[in-house]
Amino acid sequence: MDLAALHDLTRHEHTALSEIARQLATTLDVIRHLLENHPAPASPTAAERFERRVAQTAAEETLSRAQFVDLYCVQRRTLAEIAAMIGASRKVTGRLARHHGIAPSAGGPPVDPAWFHHQYVTQRRTLRDLGHEVGRSVSRMSRIAKDYGIPIRPPTDAGNPQSVAIRRLAH
Repeated sequence: MDLAALHDLTRHEHTALSEIARQLATTLDVIRHLLENHPAPASPTAAERFERRVAQTAAEETLSRAQFVDLYCVQRRTLAEIAAMIGASRKVTGRLARHHGIAPSAGGPPVDPAWFHHQYVTQRRTLRDLGHEVGRSVSRMSRIAKDYGIPIRPPTDAGNPQSVAIRRLAH
């Protein structure tokens, strides 16, 4: 059950719990149990919403899209690092990323596709080496390659092209 959806529905003052149960395709007993064990957090006050808008506007005025992209995508700074640079919270920089059309990555800043292609395909560096550089596992780097449409080399083909040629001649 999506607790956020349940909490959103309970905030509508005139919606009966039986109607919420129907909308969420469950029983009234389940709804009561969930709300007793996971009550909806209080809605933000007008003052809190105003403070949030002020912080967001300040962040948008401090960092242009180009500056944000440079810090987050090119320099691979974390949202927390960017937040510290501009005197904002991590949540504000996450919203700033979305404002600029960038989906924040749970595993750190995104890996630049051009950089990844150049390092992996042209320079023939290994996924392990690239993952170590950007703080990702080999399996995560493999998924990123797949997302970018970059074919994964067999492990024997990794590394220096001359070494690859020597290994191929030896077989």
